[in-house]
Amino acid sequence: MPNLRCLSGDFLSFSSSVMHLLRLLLGPRLQDISIDTSSSAGERMFLQRTALHVVLRTLHSCCPYLEIFRCGTYSSTWDAHTARAASYSIQRLQKLRIVAVPAITKDALAHLGGLPCLTSLSTYLPTGSDLGDVFRSSLAPFPFENLRSVDWEIEDWADVEVFTRLWSHKLTKLSLRSKVHFDPGLLQILFESFHTREAFQYLQSIHFTQSSGCHNPTPGVTLPGLVEFIELCPRLTILCIGSVTLAGVDVDSDEDLHMDNVEPCRSRTLEHLTLTYPHAQERYDDIMWRERLENFLGTLFPSPYLSFAPEDERA
Repeated sequence: MPNLRCLSGDFLSFSSSVMHLLRLLLGPRLQDISIDTSSSAGERMFLQRTALHVVLRTLHSCCPYLEIFRCGTYSSTWDAHTARAASYSIQRLQKLRIVAVPAITKDALAHLGGLPCLTSLSTYLPTGSDLGDVFRSSLAPFPFENLRSVDWEIEDWADVEVFTRLWSHKLTKLSLRSKVHFDPGLLQILFESFHTREAFQYLQSIHFTQSSGCHNPTPGVTLPGLVEFIELCPRLTILCIGSVTLAGVDVDSDEDLHMDNVEPCRSRTLEHLTLTYPHAQERYDDIMWRERLENFLGTLFPSPYLSFAPEDERA
């Protein structure tokens, strides 16, 4: 189909033969492709993965002007061989604006860093030290200079500070995911980093999330720390963050909640704040306490939409 410009397919329940037919749909005018595949077992998985490899490795030659490449799969389908097949084509495509794949090689990541047209990237990133190697190997003097939106899965929250030295100051949307618990020490690292202050000043949306059900053995971000972090981002409108601690929140003589040494957030842009707190700090069967907590947080963070709940309710 030589005139096809957009192709989106959900291959969750199809056989590998359908994946082979997908190859016939690729054409020189195709600019947008989104592929979904499922995790299968035994011979079906092998055949499906083989067919997917053929599609991915020939993508650059069949669709040289591809601008949007999205491929969502379950982890068992997207293995190292699949990542290399996708990376092979990515390294040969020059018009990519949006890329969303589970994982790619460091060479492919370096190639994307050199594309001035790239504005959105969603993938798994290597550790901070490896990412430094990626940026050094990029041919562009300022890698990812026009990147505006990223959705990254990372190994360690501490690597965020390394990322801030490298990403574009045009970045407006940042989503970070990790399989390890959110480290509240990250915020202190960000406060102390000049690079962070420069990079964060344009951010409008920030999501810090950990895997569902991931146990967090450390105390959450303090409320004063959260206020300071928000004020670090003068254009921030949306913030979804991991657990905060309610330590230090007391009940005054009027049975209202209060906290010493903390001032209400002065942000004039924040519109949406989502946070959780440890279930152990919940006061069971006390509806009035929940209402007081809502009033207290609403005073501290005067945003139109405020969502909070014990961690267990969001697992």
